[in-house]
Amino acid sequence: MPALGTERHAYSHQKAAVERVLRETLTGSATDAYVFRPCVVAGPEAPALLDQLPYLRLEHQAPAVALRALRRVPGVKPVLPDHGVPFQLVHHDDVATALVAGVLGRGNAGVYNLAGAGEVRWSDLAKELDWYTVPIPARAIDVSANIVGRIPLLAVEAGWLEALRVPMLMDCTRARQQLEWEPAYDSRQTLHELVAARR
Repeated sequence: MPALGTERHAYSHQKAAVERVLRETLTGSATDAYVFRPCVVAGPEAPALLDQLPYLRLEHQAPAVALRALRRVPGVKPVLPDHGVPFQLVHHDDVATALVAGVLGRGNAGVYNLAGAGEVRWSDLAKELDWYTVPIPARAIDVSANIVGRIPLLAVEAGWLEALRVPMLMDCTRARQQLEWEPAYDSRQTLHELVAARR
């Protein structure tokens, strides 16, 4: 099934465009390609998920003295909004094993989804970080995405808000059957390793 992407999420739109160009370029040629569609890649060496959290970005910019003082106040912790939409993670080592399978020519060339078993929510991330969560209605995400999407300097952030609106859950049966790919980490283990490495 060709990737369509959405213009409201630049990353999604660009990935779909790259796949389209690759498909058009290879049509009629003797070359076949393995295309991997990983969900959110995470782990000790892939901290992008945490780097998107405003509080953790602030840690790099705020004076260390102020943050240490704030951490000493009993009961004061960052709050992460939880909209309840599930997502998956895939460990960077598991992505590497899929790439090796492709290089070795295992299975047929084509498109493969990559995701660890299970799913997580923002409340799981907050629990790992020892933060609070506050539930927010899906409508709040919709409104925020629309408002932020109208501000040119915040187009990237608006795209990620757009990605939060719907579950991003992948079926990885094809990768397991054809590439003999079996991820060593499920989504929760990957989340745990990501946060443990950050500490």
